[in-house]
Amino acid sequence: MNLVVIPEHDSVGLTPVAVKASAGASEWVAVAQVTNLARAIEALQKKNFWVYGAALGGDTPSAIDFRGKVALVLGNEGKGIRRNVLEHCDRVVTIPMAGHVDSFNVATAAAVLCYEVRRQAGAAR
Repeated sequence: MNLVVIPEHDSVGLTPVAVKASAGASEWVAVAQVTNLARAIEALQKKNFWVYGAALGGDTPSAIDFRGKVALVLGNEGKGIRRNVLEHCDRVVTIPMAGHVDSFNVATAAAVLCYEVRRQAGAAR
């Protein structure tokens, strides 16, 4: 099952612009808004999900075993993941960068990490 969880506050939400940008994917992926993201992470962990926060200073995606139940936390493009939310994550993952670029936008980071999760899940079969 795929699920996108977004905070109720300080988040744009699933607007018509977001639906259009998803190129139809939003029709096939469940979206939930939560009042407290840290509590949502704790609930996932109780259901045996490993929660990975995308931020600087973590391990590269290739160094992480993403097989099993995985939740990815991606932050605001300007501020990143809030400290309290990041502290609830089991591990931090950092996409290696080169040159003058120090980060991707959230959509690109999500695509890179989702690809790696899916690639490893396929390798496990």
